[in-house]
Amino acid sequence: MGRVEAVAHPGWECWFWSRDHLEPHFHVKAPGEWEVKVFFLEDPPLYEVEFALKRIPTRKMKKFLEAVGGRREALFAEWDRKVQVVDP
Repeated sequence: MGRVEAVAHPGWECWFWSRDHLEPHFHVKAPGEWEVKVFFLEDPPLYEVEFALKRIPTRKMKKFLEAVGGRREALFAEWDRKVQVVDP
């Protein structure tokens, strides 16, 4: 597992699984509250809820996704270095 360095948000954990599948994405989690996958090559970036015990803060997530959109190239380069793609 590799921590995402290209983007961050206080209190949220961001990581790539070291052996994952296509399409390029990373995971974001507010521990004990929710986890989502962020598909950063989409325009605008999309997210898919993995689980949510509490409401995901819409405004904060929107701002975070805007930052992700501005860091696509850096995220893809980091994903390419850290993820060994496996066939699903």
